[in-house]
Amino acid sequence: MAWNNAEKIKKRGIVLRNVPTKGNDAMITAIGEGGVFSFFARGVRKLPSKNGAGCTELCLSNFVLSESLDGLLTLSEAASEALLYSDKSLESSICASLLAEAALKLFSEPGEENNPKMFHFFESCLRGIKDSDKPLAYAFLGMCKMLVYAGIGLDVGECVICGKKTGIIAISYPDGGFVCQDCASDLGASKTPVMQLKMLRFGFKCEEQDLPRADFPAPDCIALLIQLADYLNAQTGINLSGMKLLRTI
Repeated sequence: MAWNNAEKIKKRGIVLRNVPTKGNDAMITAIGEGGVFSFFARGVRKLPSKNGAGCTELCLSNFVLSESLDGLLTLSEAASEALLYSDKSLESSICASLLAEAALKLFSEPGEENNPKMFHFFESCLRGIKDSDKPLAYAFLGMCKMLVYAGIGLDVGECVICGKKTGIIAISYPDGGFVCQDCASDLGASKTPVMQLKMLRFGFKCEEQDLPRADFPAPDCIALLIQLADYLNAQTGINLSGMKLLRTI
């Protein structure tokens, strides 16, 4: 394999997937400010390996990579910065894994435009899942924002049918957003609980600095995560396997 003579490539990112290959090697997929990237990591599954910790799933790490002439990246060094995962509760584990799966499936296509804000929002949500007592709220907000950055966010500013900003009583996923009382009647849409409407408005409009304000009931978070996963599947064909575990909470 031929290698470039250029300097080593440095990337900072969160490991989304660690897939064993032959021997103690692995293929690592991570997400950073420039989007999702993958590289070959030789010997990282061997104990002890100086790079093993930095290639752990949901670890925020600083990577030094070499690039071959055909564009293949190979790991030279992985320095762990923080592990953004906790098994302190089943909820925390499921929420972190679910967001990682969503990020991997939504943002790994080549040629995508990537927004650094998405990476930082994703990182903050993982930190909230790990460190706070409201992992489901952070998972819900992370899912909302990933849909926004994927270009399929819901319109929660007005009725998507007539444009009215008042009298909103429901969310219509097939129509892509809020609907007012009159239009909901015409569509045959069921009334959405007020708390869930407030949560959706907050989720699709909030910024990273707003995350600590989220304090939502766990049952509503679960209900909306299930609905958003179904919406994602209907829009893109993406199926989140982590939803099976979420439904058991």
